[in-house]
Amino acid sequence: MPFSMVLDGIIDFFKDHLLITIALALVLLYLLFQKPKMFLLIVFLILLFTGILYLTTVLSSGNMTIWK
Repeated sequence: MPFSMVLDGIIDFFKDHLLITIALALVLLYLLFQKPKMFLLIVFLILLFTGILYLTTVLSSGNMTIWK
């Protein structure tokens, strides 16, 4: 599964659920200005979990040949 498909799925989710998108953006903006350390921690965790999920889906897709 290419990374662009993952991003398309995330973008489609946020387009379909506008209220969740606005609420999430407001919470992140609040944390950015009021608690920047917490904001950076949350962004780091989101990026870490996204990377782990993407790596897991790529490795389990069966299209990769590690050993020949």
